[in-house]
Amino acid sequence: MRALVNDLTERNGPDSAADLVIALAGLHVAALDSLARRTGTALEHLVDELELQQLEGI
Repeated sequence: MRALVNDLTERNGPDSAADLVIALAGLHVAALDSLARRTGTALEHLVDELELQQLEGI
């Protein structure tokens, strides 16, 4: 993934990498929203849980 982003940035500038990050984040939020609706869990709760998992991994 890092190589893809580096290549994209070299070819199209740093804004293209930012656009990719935003697009990927949008896909993840849509998937989390779908999961939240199917499980009856608040989207905010799922996002909070993911954030905590990421912080624990640092």
